Order: sequence, then C-alpha cells, then structure tokens
Amino acid sequence: DMCMLDGHGRNNPDYLPQYGFFNAKGGVCNGITGGFEDEEDIAFNPPAQKDDMLQNWRWGEQWIPHGAWYLLAIMSQAQHISQLATSKNIKEQ
Repeated sequence: DMCMLDGHGRNNPDYLPQYGFFNAKGGVCNGITGGFEDEEDIAFNPPAQKDDMLQNWRWGEQWIPHGAWYLLAIMSQAQHISQLATSKNIKEQ
C-alpha cells in the first residue's frame, strides 16, 4: 500500500535520506523493477537491498520522464473534461 507520487497517499518510498538524497514533493519515483535473481520477476525495495546505495535508485529515485508522463496524463484528462463541459454548454444553449 503505497503511492509513487511523493507527498501524496501513503508510504512514499525514500531515496536514502540518511545519505542526503531526498525526493521532491510531487515527483514520481522509479517504482517496481526487475527481480534480482530472475529479471523477469519483479522487485520493490527487497530487504537485502533496501539500504544499498547502489540499488536504491531502482525503486526510490525520482525520474523526470515519469513526472513528465504523469503531467501529460493529467493535462490530457483535464483537457478532455473541459471539452466535454464546453460541448455540453453549447448543446444546452
């Protein structure tokens, strides 16, 4: 149970704040990645690698492309809703 959008939801993943690496509020973290023993498996913050600075980027680091895709998605949704409202207003007149 977690939210990949930092500062929202619950249980946001940390990006090694004890080493001075912090995530920005509103940023989207990398998230779930390939497994360690089997790359076709999935991994998210496994105990053996949880505090490993060389591995934490896999799930805790924020990536600009993730934030950009999220921004595109919410703006597209807002545009669609706006167009629906405009269309409804035109039909009512």
